[in-house]
Amino acid sequence: MLENRLKEIRKIRKLTQKQVAEQLNIAQTTLSTYEVGTSKVDIEMLVQLADLYHVSVDELLGHTHPNVIYVSSLSKEAQHVIEIMQKLNDKEITKIEAYAQSCLDHTKE
Repeated sequence: MLENRLKEIRKIRKLTQKQVAEQLNIAQTTLSTYEVGTSKVDIEMLVQLADLYHVSVDELLGHTHPNVIYVSSLSKEAQHVIEIMQKLNDKEITKIEAYAQSCLDHTKE
């Protein structure tokens, strides 16, 4: 489970194994072994990975609530949209929801 989450979150973040390995000061092959599950990740490295990916250790381990979407697991673009939405008032949000729904309706045609 952890190995799948490590790879999934890295890809969501649009990072290569090489980039992550460099930031963590580990060999790329070490990261690869974590992602395929042939090596166990120690607690220190788990915390470093969570910090790097901006997620909780729980989220890395797959301990999530089924109806909760963790903003940290979204793409940077989606996070940016959420940041913008937080600055809007209810009327502005309603307009955006209507626009988004019309876009979805249009793609169904």
